Parts: sequence; C-alpha cells; structure tokens
Amino acid sequence: MRRLLWTLFLLLNAGALTGAGPVPLRLRPPTATLGIPLAVTLDLPDADTDLAGLPSLAPFELLTPPQKEGTLLHLVLLPLRPGRHAIPAIPLHQGRSGQVSSASRTIEVAEGVPADARPAPLKELPSTGKAPSAWLVALFFVPLLIPAFVFRSKTARSGRPRPAPALTELSGEALLAELQRQLEASGRKDEERWKPWARRLERLRFAPGEHPEEAIRQLLADFLKRAEEAP
Repeated sequence: MRRLLWTLFLLLNAGALTGAGPVPLRLRPPTATLGIPLAVTLDLPDADTDLAGLPSLAPFELLTPPQKEGTLLHLVLLPLRPGRHAIPAIPLHQGRSGQVSSASRTIEVAEGVPADARPAPLKELPSTGKAPSAWLVALFFVPLLIPAFVFRSKTARSGRPRPAPALTELSGEALLAELQRQLEASGRKDEERWKPWARRLERLRFAPGEHPEEAIRQLLADFLKRAEEAP
C-alpha cells in the first residue's frame, strides 16, 4: 500500500510539471519596428524558475545579456528584418527537475516608413549659356589644383584628429552613445576594472523603463574618475 501511494504521488507531481501552461510573455512597445529595440518580459511562476538556455532568435538580435529581477526575466531584442516573424519559446527550468517555457509569439515587424511616403523629386541644376566656357576653365585649373589637394590631404592626416564633443555638453542617449564610443576607442572595455561600469552603461542604454538623467550623470562622473586614475 505504501509503495502504491508513493507511485501515485510521483505521477501526480509529474503530471503537474508537464501540464503547466506556458509562461506569459509581454512586449514593450507592443508593436515592433525595424531597427528599434524591443523589450521582452517573461512573468516567471516563481523566483526559483530561471533561464535554461536561448534558442535561435533570428531575425532578432539579443542586444544585452538576459536580466532576471525576482519573478521577471528581461530580454532586449533588435528586429533586423521587416515582415511577420516568430519569437520562439524560451526554455526555463523550475527547481531541479521542472521544465517550462514561454509561449511562442508571432509578431509583425514594421519598416517604420509611412505607406504613403514618396521619394523626393530630383532637382535639376539651372542651365546657362556659359556652361561650355565654365567647363573649359575647370579643365584648365584641375591639373594645377591637384598638388595643392594632395599636400592638404597629407597635412590633415598628419595633424591632430578632430576632438570628440565635450561630454559635459551632452545628455541622455547622446551622452550614453558617446561614452560607449570612447570606452571602445580606449581599448579598456575588456579590462576587469571597467567591466562593472560597462554593464551599468548597457543597462542604461538598452534596459526597459525610465533612464533618469541623475543616473546618467553619475555614470559620467564615474567614467571621468576612472579615466583620471587609469595608468
């Protein structure tokens, strides 16, 4: 009798695990547009449920590592092709042996161009009776200008590069993008002391939700401080 009850208990538990419904999936914004990040949120059954792996997401690109907050799992995807595409089911493990997944979601990715948009007409250059003589003058002076052009190009290449815009003059997304550019140009992105700062930058750029200017300014202050302390 004890063995029968134990077998029944295992069967009921197995049925509960395999019979669980798909994990709800939410999109922000609710409509997808080509080239605009799409925030995907999974409402997990409990805090013990975690990501088991990622399937192929093409034609979407994962912009940042998945982030888990309590019973929420966040992914940021970038649509790379317009049309009707499916976000595949995301596999999850629940505890030691439970297996669940999100539901596959088919969405329409818009091109982001109005349907009634038309290309601007080409403008014709005004023609005058002096055109032939102007062409003759241009052909005469071109050989004389080539040495000066070459000398100027060499001087520009040997001179100092154009300075980047002052960080204190930027704000919002423009400031975050410039910080990303300077970090990659410095070659410090893979240094251990810069990795926590780089993760904060990624969250502020791509994570869903509001991005307060105060947090962006604090990130800038930390960047300047780290840059001054760098050997």
